[in-house]
Amino acid sequence: MEQCYEYFRCHKKECPLFKMPRSTKCWEIDGTLCHHEESQNIIIKYNKDKCHYCQYYKAMLDFT
Repeated sequence: MEQCYEYFRCHKKECPLFKMPRSTKCWEIDGTLCHHEESQNIIIKYNKDKCHYCQYYKAMLDFT
């Protein structure tokens, strides 16, 4: 499956994930620049870790 930046069509090359091996997943590293609208709404609404509510994260769990 594609990386999160491919999934969300993100072009923020300053995100640390762009420099990581393709096997690295965004939830495994700190400092990602995940500012996808869905993620931000989750943080604001639930005040929780955005990963567990992220569409990409859920898709990856279903994929494995």
